[in-house]
Amino acid sequence: MTTSYDEVMKSLGLEPSTPKRGRPAGSVNASVQPCGTYPAYMRHKKLREDACEPCLEAKRQYYRAWYARNRERIQASRRKGGA
Repeated sequence: MTTSYDEVMKSLGLEPSTPKRGRPAGSVNASVQPCGTYPAYMRHKKLREDACEPCLEAKRQYYRAWYARNRERIQASRRKGGA
């Protein structure tokens, strides 16, 4: 015999809880980023598609900026032998 969470909560005289975070199940992300942005590149990858040229360029720009922000940390790690 299995008892659902809601049945247990009701038997104790409590209200079943409702999710407080995230989107409701089955909802669609209304803020889909247009092609030519890094999030759109990631969407292509998630869907296992070949990324379009504007998205590939956005990815290149994103990684160039990331590397520029983290250059010293990366070089220090390489000098120490990785890790």
